[in-house]
Amino acid sequence: MDKKNLFNIPYILTYILGILLILSAAVFYRQPLLSVLFITLIVMIPLSLLLLEVFSKRLRVDVRFAGNECVLPCEARIEINVRNPVLFPLLNCVLVYELENLFLPCDTVKELCFAAEARCDKKITVPVALSMPGMLVLRTRCIYITDLFHLRTKKIMMEKRIELPVYPADTPIDIPVLKKSLAGDEDVEWSHEGEYTRDLKQLREYRDGDRIKDIHWKITAKKGELTVKEYEKARELYYLVLPKIQRDDLKETLEALYAFSKYLIDQKEIFKCGIRNADTGLNEFFRINNEDDLNTMMIRIFRMSIPQTAADEDVTGSGEGGALHVIRISGHSIKAD
Repeated sequence: MDKKNLFNIPYILTYILGILLILSAAVFYRQPLLSVLFITLIVMIPLSLLLLEVFSKRLRVDVRFAGNECVLPCEARIEINVRNPVLFPLLNCVLVYELENLFLPCDTVKELCFAAEARCDKKITVPVALSMPGMLVLRTRCIYITDLFHLRTKKIMMEKRIELPVYPADTPIDIPVLKKSLAGDEDVEWSHEGEYTRDLKQLREYRDGDRIKDIHWKITAKKGELTVKEYEKARELYYLVLPKIQRDDLKETLEALYAFSKYLIDQKEIFKCGIRNADTGLNEFFRINNEDDLNTMMIRIFRMSIPQTAADEDVTGSGEGGALHVIRISGHSIKAD
């Protein structure tokens, strides 16, 4: 059993000594007031222990991060909501927790002291300085509650794990000159559903969302109803982004990957990101269409084990076909193959 869940022997001995001194003084000096004080102390000590046992079960402590994500540079905040609905105050409470970035593992146990006053409903905010992107993890272990006389400390288990993704700073980077997937190709038609060739697949009725330029006006005039041209779908063209994930320049690589990916999203470019998982030794590929896809990929990276140096194997082979424009990222260096 944890020693903090036992009776606090030094305080108990101190109170016993104090009670004996008051008893001796009451007997020797025959003072009724000292006798009343002696009886009060005798009654208050077990009463304090009883109130601790009964009312500590009513205490509610909720721990969370303020917000669902952070983007550097900023400061994360831990919010602790304390609610004590009873008239008995719990003035000596200690929350035990661990806080770490998965990229920077740490075994340090932290303690936060707070008081739960009678009929208390308050919020405690703890700022957390951030210097590294990654997955910030908060693990609460337990709460220690001590009675008013410090005779006993009760341990209440509170095992909870909370994650907060911390995204890299939006830093300016040098964007290399990239070949456009469809630039200057007059035989390709672009659609939100993908790329299409000029090869006619079929004629069909007009549907909501079809482009005006695809309407076959001659057939429309003959049939008396809107008819559009539907083209064959072409092979997909996209950029393949390959970040070199290693611990030596991890922060710079994540910043460059995040900034460059947001740049491609803003340019409405199709791209995928290939990452070697150090845990499994396998390549993982992510198709990025928007910022939600980007954040999902970053969270996956945040949960990976990062080697000291990146593997030398190439991860361009996705087995999915299609034309690639390979972009390699290492630190703040971005190179187009």
